[in-house]
This record gives sequence, C-alpha cells and structure tokens, in this order.
Amino acid sequence: MRCPNCDSGISYYFLEEGGVEEGGEFECPSCQIQLRHIVDEGTYNGAQEKTLEIVDDD
Repeated sequence: MRCPNCDSGISYYFLEEGGVEEGGEFECPSCQIQLRHIVDEGTYNGAQEKTLEIVDDD
C-alpha cells in the first residue's frame, strides 16, 4: 500500500507488527501524517479491499 500524502510504500508487515487493526489510526513513517487503515469486506473488487486514508480532524 502507498501513503496517499507522500506516496511512500507501507508494507502489511509494518501494519501487523505495529498492531494496527482495521479502522485503526497510525502515523506514516515517512511524512508523519495520521492515516487510517480501512478494510472493506465483500467488495466488487474481491473478498477484501484494503486502503489507507488521511485522518481529517476538522
């Protein structure tokens, strides 16, 4: 997966070892922006679609 802000690669290993759960928030290791890990099950694209989105606190 890629950070939507800086386009840096974030591995599934990083998410698993960091304890980031579905819907959990974490900081991008490259640009330090808050991201949310989204897992959408049963999508048109397959069994699971995993994406990252920028957390907007506004």
